[in-house]
Amino acid sequence: MDKKLIKKATEKLELLNILVDDLKFFRNKNIEIFEYPSTIQQQSLLSINSEVIDFKAESGDFSILRVYVTAGVRAIDASEKAEDEEKVLFTIEATHSVDYSLASKLTDEEISEFSNFNSVHNVWPFWRQHVFQVVNSAGLPKINIPLMRGIDVKE
Repeated sequence: MDKKLIKKATEKLELLNILVDDLKFFRNKNIEIFEYPSTIQQQSLLSINSEVIDFKAESGDFSILRVYVTAGVRAIDASEKAEDEEKVLFTIEATHSVDYSLASKLTDEEISEFSNFNSVHNVWPFWRQHVFQVVNSAGLPKINIPLMRGIDVKE
């Protein structure tokens, strides 16, 4: 992580929107909710993609940085006795698109560093809330989505 690049990018951007772009949920129908094993192991997914989009409008041309943050978690039965079709207990995924207004052009390195740190940090509370809601409303075993730890981006 390059703090100087993140700081430079932060000075050129302003957060516009955080929107849900895609949601996925899978529950293994072979396992009753009252029979979840005690040998649950949690696995995580995180994917970040970004693009600069140029718009032409009557009020003037403008550009945004759009970052797609996909986060996922799945619970598997880590016991030796679990059959292959019963290994994955449930999966929760969400993709959020995060739009930032662009005050001036960013380098590819600034986009990459900013997207990998700041965009994930912006989305993380929405992701955690989504997981907690799905787990509770679907009667799934509790899982832990850790807090994002901040960094000091001062030079």
